[in-house]
Order: sequence, then structure tokens, then C-alpha cells
Amino acid sequence: MDKPFYKYITFYILLFFLFLVFSIIFYGGFKLYDRIKVSQKRIYDLEQKFTAYQYDKKLNRLEFENIYLVELSKIRINRHNYNFKKLQLNQEIMFPAGYVDIYKDKLIFLSGDGNLFHDKLSNIHNYENEDNLNLAKFDSNLIDVSGVRLLSEFGGSGLFTSMFVRDTLISGDDIFVVCNTYKKIDNKIFVNPAILKSKIDFETNTLEFDFFFKTDQDLLYFTLNENNEIDFIDDKIDFRHSGGRIQKYEKNKYIYAVPDYGQLGKVENKNSIYGKILLIDLENNYEVVTFGHRNQQGLLYDKEKKIILSTEHGPSGGDEINLIKKGKGYGWPFISKGIDPQVISDDHEGNNYEEPLHYWKTNPGISQIIKIPEDIKKNRAFKAGSYLVASLRGSEAWSGRSLWNFKINENNNLFDLTQIYVGDRIRDLAYDKVNEKIILVLENQVSFGIIDTNKQNLLHNSF
Repeated sequence: MDKPFYKYITFYILLFFLFLVFSIIFYGGFKLYDRIKVSQKRIYDLEQKFTAYQYDKKLNRLEFENIYLVELSKIRINRHNYNFKKLQLNQEIMFPAGYVDIYKDKLIFLSGDGNLFHDKLSNIHNYENEDNLNLAKFDSNLIDVSGVRLLSEFGGSGLFTSMFVRDTLISGDDIFVVCNTYKKIDNKIFVNPAILKSKIDFETNTLEFDFFFKTDQDLLYFTLNENNEIDFIDDKIDFRHSGGRIQKYEKNKYIYAVPDYGQLGKVENKNSIYGKILLIDLENNYEVVTFGHRNQQGLLYDKEKKIILSTEHGPSGGDEINLIKKGKGYGWPFISKGIDPQVISDDHEGNNYEEPLHYWKTNPGISQIIKIPEDIKKNRAFKAGSYLVASLRGSEAWSGRSLWNFKINENNNLFDLTQIYVGDRIRDLAYDKVNEKIILVLENQVSFGIIDTNKQNLLHNSF
């Protein structure tokens, strides 16, 4: 007599389980094989196009795997694919290339030479990969109000304006520009970090800037002789240390990061604005929030967590992400994880300064920081509530030209830091919440990079 069906149930369950396991292994193997083929093709294409990627028999395996892993990082972010395209800007290479922010349904771009442009976000996103952008230009008095045009009288406009604008912020119907401003008194030219503000007016397509924040803490930049020629330039003013950022805070107040401009003696002086983060109001009043900063390149106020984060360039090593705490010092110029002649220790806490949330031994050239909103849908390239930091060239190959994604836990500790190599200096970032896209300002290619986190397609071969 045949055995009942239930007698064989264990056998059938085992058979089904083995079939499932082999199916998963086969599918996973196929996907891995396909991924390797795609990656190898991308590396082959790069070898043909760029001599820097060409395989040499002398190149050791570790270096080749480094290139291979970098290629994989372009394709995958946090185990998810993402869609990337590059849109070309119509301007020459300059540092900074410019800054972006979003006003309602429009993107506003401030170029490194002080010109302002705009377009609808829908138009921006409708461009195809590698297209040339056609942005509308505002009429603006920004260059005149800042005093930059004054410098051209002395034959050095290219030199002096290379670090002219430092950030832009849109708050309500106002646009703010952080920049270096200049004025002439007798035979002396002074520079002063300041913030200019204008109402956004699309009807007349005009921006009329005036001073929003300024102080009397001018720095003597150069003097003129009797022939109106440059007689003396103060080489202690370091425009490489003239980053600066502005962010909306609470109750009609703003936070403003002012780098040290190379003025080391002013950094710990509480009466000086240099090397500080300031809290400013609508009446040009300010208070010092923190001191001991070198060159802040990124600033963020997280409204959900009620915390301020800043990114800061170190000297040789020591780029930092900092959690800003009112009244605290952050060490510069004497305490740093980097190396510099006047640095006496790398121990912040032991010298009564705040330790950075994170620092790099090899500088990536850290730049702007933004937050991925808490309420985005799941299964995106970047986790909801995480942070994204841009970086510039970096001090060594592969250290910069990247995005860095991380999270902060309930104890305000940084974790899950991931590098995503992009291959270009990233000056600024903006998050388009409506379209769930991240906009990057890329300097070497003078372009916008756009990451569409809503699609999970392979990265376009833009780089």
C-alpha cells in the first residue's frame, strides 16, 4: 500500500528549500557577474580615454584594485544604484565656481565672479546629460556694492576677485550673499567680510543689494603710492582662508561663519569676528557663538535636532566636522589634528577645547554640508535624516573630490561615514525636496551635477 502524502512532506520541504537556495545563488552569481562586466567595461573605457587610468604592468595589484573600487563607488552608493547627470555651465573655470540655492520652484545660481542666474527647476531637470545650461541672468548691483569693481582700477581684478563671493542663501523672499567687500580711504584699500541682501524680484529681473551685515573690523589690504599704483600688499591676509557661510537660525536670526583670513592673533580675541561663528539679527547686531576656527567651508542648522554643524579646513591634515556648542572654543591656531608651525597639540579635550565630531588625517578639502530630509521615502540612495558633505581637491589622490554621507545618533555622535568618489571638486550642494534631487556645483568641469535619488539606474558615464 502506498504511503500517505504527509509521509513525504519533509522530503518535499527539503527539496523546495534546496531549490530556493540554488535559485538565490544562481541569481546572485548572475548579478555579480553582470556587475563585474559593467565595471570592467567602465574601467576599459577610462583606460582608452584617460592616460591616468591606463593599466601598466608595473602597477601593483593594490593600486589597480583601488581604481576598481573607485569605479564601483561611482556606480553604487550604500548598496543602491543612483542616476547622475552633468549639465555644463557657460563660464570659465574659476575658484569658487559658484553657489546654488532654491527659491520656490526655481534654482538660483551665484557664479564665482558675482553674476546671478536663475531657471525653473523643471527646466533644469528636463535637460539631458551633458547638455549646456541656458540660464536667465539677473540685473544686479552686487559687484558695485561690494567694491570689487574698484579693484580693477589697479590692474589686479583677476587676483583680487578670485575669492570674491563665498556663499548664498535664500530665506523667504530675500537672497543673501556672503562676500569680501572693499573700500578706499585716502591711499589705502581695505577688505572686510560682509553679507549683502536683496529682495528677489522676478518681475523686473533685478536684484538690488545693500549691506545686511558688516562691521568696522576692516583689514588693510594694500596701499597706493602718489601715482595711484600698488605700493604695499599685506601678504598676511590669506584669501585661501576666506571661506564663510550663512544659515538661517531661529527667530529671525542667522548664523555666520567667518574664517581667520590668516589673522591668527585675532582668532581667540572675543572682540574680533575672525575665526568665529556669529549669531546675527536683522539690525546688524551680533554675538560670538564659538571661536577657534580656521577656515569654515560648510555650515548647517538642523531644525529637527536643534544642532549646528560646521565643516572646517585643517592645515596639513585635520579637516573637521564640528558640532557647534555656544561659548566653546575649537582649538585653532594652537590645537589641531593637523600639522602647522604654531600647533602645539592635537588634544582638544585635554586643552579645554571641543573635539571634532570627525577629522581626517589626509584632508579631503571638505566643503558644504546639507541634510537629507527625515521624511523622504525609504529605499533611496541616501538614508533619510543622514548628512551629506562635499569635498574639493583633497591633499592626495582619491582623498577629495567626493561626497561623504553619514548619520548622527541621539547622543550626537557621528557614525556610518561613507565616501562616494565623484571625481571633481564639489564647491556647493543644494537639496531639491520636491523632486528629491541633489544639485552639486562642480568646479573642474564647470557644471552642475544632479543626483536623482528617486531612480535607481546606473550612473551616467560623465567622468
